Amino acid sequence: PIHDVAVTYVASRYPWVYQGLIDPIDVTVVNEGDYTETVDIYAFYDSNQAAPKQTVVLNPGQSVTLTFSWLTKGVPTGWYVISANATIPVDDDPADNVREGNEEQVILPPQLYWKEAYPDYAPSGMPDFDQRQVGTYPWQEPWSGNLEWSHCAPVAAANSLWWYDSKFETNNVPPPVIVDNYPLVTSYNPGVWDDHDPQNVQPLVEHLAYLMDTDGMRTGIQHIGTNVWDVQAGIAQYLSWSGVNPLGDVNGDGIVNQTDVDIVNAAMGTSPGMEDWDMRADIYPVTLGYPPIADNIIDINDLSLVAANLGKTGTFYEQTVQAPDFQFIEKEIERSEDVILMLGFWYFDGESWIR
Repeated sequence: PIHDVAVTYVASRYPWVYQGLIDPIDVTVVNEGDYTETVDIYAFYDSNQAAPKQTVVLNPGQSVTLTFSWLTKGVPTGWYVISANATIPVDDDPADNVREGNEEQVILPPQLYWKEAYPDYAPSGMPDFDQRQVGTYPWQEPWSGNLEWSHCAPVAAANSLWWYDSKFETNNVPPPVIVDNYPLVTSYNPGVWDDHDPQNVQPLVEHLAYLMDTDGMRTGIQHIGTNVWDVQAGIAQYLSWSGVNPLGDVNGDGIVNQTDVDIVNAAMGTSPGMEDWDMRADIYPVTLGYPPIADNIIDINDLSLVAANLGKTGTFYEQTVQAPDFQFIEKEIERSEDVILMLGFWYFDGESWIR
């Protein structure tokens, strides 16, 4: 019988890390001996300990994978060899106690990017509206009994739309002077307040919340917050309603084409809760007026609205990508300086992703 533990795997999860951030290092250790062992495990970058040691008890044949959180604050930029060491008081085969993994690069973080400010009206760049408000109703879900604040998705969309509208507004006079030269955000009380008056935030958010079916207020299907794909549908329908994109643009890509026809036909005859229901296709009459009213049925009216606008193009496109990686985000930003990414934490309720 022998005493023997071995490091069988060690690597940082990422090929590089911004200086100051945490880089997880995964280490796998196996008890290859015949005795139960208390094992001290260490992770290193070069000869420097990356995180506090972790101690585990391993039975013969048992393995464990641990994660060490390497905080790179103060670590000079450059390349480092990631390694691990597992020790026990007596080891009859110490050669496999140490293992080298990958090389990791610590790089300087980019300068903080701040969205540009505009006088009418984004004086500090991107707005940051608070979802914890009471408009015509408290922005809290009614289902759980906990009254959770549930409007983060429509508020996030409102932030982006407000900033875009400010960017394309040609007027340089801030509210309360009423001047509106760009239709992305318009006053919900024309002639009384400006489109960028603080009083316009509440109806804008509530309009988006309805279009996105936040808390089920549109379809009547009970859920807390906003389904990811309903966010996309709601934004697409808002863009059509505002006039920056054509009516009938079901998928929000700024073009009314056969794809939109196909989406409506695939959901034809359905209503909320049915198998083929697709809220993107329910564009009539909800995109035609305000206050928004959805009939919750996909029928010839929706198809006719698409057909009447075939070939028309707009200004914006919207797409939803689940869990985009860094390279995808970077590519989208490089495509256009006018990309706004709404990133946030979502949770899976067993059927769909909710924010």
